Amino acid sequence: MKIAICGVGFSGSYLARRLVTEGIAKPLDIRLFEHEHRIRRKFEFVEDSNRPCASPCAFGIHRPTLIEAIERTNIGEPDEFILQEFDHIVIGDIKPKADLCTFNKPLFELMCVSGMTFSRSFLKFEDYDVIVDATAKRALIGKIFSETLKEPLWIHTRQIRLDIKSPNIKITRLKDGGVGYEWVFPLGDLGTHVGYGKIGEAEDKYESERKICACGGRIRLSAPKYSFPLYTRLHNGDGAMLITVGESAGMISSITGGGNKEAIDGIEILLKYWDDFPTAYDKIVEEFRWAEREFNIVSKLHEGKGLSLTDLKTIAKNAKRYDIKVGVKEAIVLVKNIIGDKFVRLM
Repeated sequence: MKIAICGVGFSGSYLARRLVTEGIAKPLDIRLFEHEHRIRRKFEFVEDSNRPCASPCAFGIHRPTLIEAIERTNIGEPDEFILQEFDHIVIGDIKPKADLCTFNKPLFELMCVSGMTFSRSFLKFEDYDVIVDATAKRALIGKIFSETLKEPLWIHTRQIRLDIKSPNIKITRLKDGGVGYEWVFPLGDLGTHVGYGKIGEAEDKYESERKICACGGRIRLSAPKYSFPLYTRLHNGDGAMLITVGESAGMISSITGGGNKEAIDGIEILLKYWDDFPTAYDKIVEEFRWAEREFNIVSKLHEGKGLSLTDLKTIAKNAKRYDIKVGVKEAIVLVKNIIGDKFVRLM
């Protein structure tokens, strides 16, 4: 089976490795398509951590999920990738218990695709049995289907890495308003990520004499159901199967903007039903019902509407996916600290 993976970020690299460890494909059967400078920057960062991070934001993840992913990919030991662990996080003036960590994401991605072939040529669809769109912008499937079931929202991010150590993950309200939040993500000996994300255009900020590097990006908020179509057969049903993973498939938390755990969860379902893509994506849509609810909540906030008690219960319930222990009362405090008082209206 010849497989092309377009976009070798977290979801693309993880899928590539798992296809091999599951025995679905051999390394030589997988061709990776990515901008050369992005791969080069990852190598430069792994060799010298004073170079730019090479992978914007998103170094945080649910610790048990990461450990399972490292075991499944057989790329090393957890302590080779985990930078710092956290048993709680600071969200405004509350400190809920959690089971999170930050990890060396560029190293993880490079280890996953070790021994595989990168292509600098144009992708020829007829050369492959399966083509994977692992790009956040749906660069491939979006050319065939310009519209999805629901239009996504886009978080614009800005971040710098500082040469300082920090004890805790911190989440706070945006000082200039808007839907989003500011963050502090400690990276152990690699320093600390400080940044923010908001729906709408983000302006440059965060300057410091201790800045190591800076980055910016966009995160596509959606859900698998709202990202239909998730797959299609090319050339009038006679060609390669084009499928989606990661942000391209709506595997994302609209509340947190996190996509690492979500990509792993979705890809594992996809692998389980690899020989039956319709069933695989039906299972993914069902598993990610929570993502639909989160997207609807963020859409309400973006429209300036308040949140109901049901919305707050959803936030509290979904936080447990990361082992973050919050109830409805804590969810109210969370929303007020991150978004603002005006968005909490119990109905």
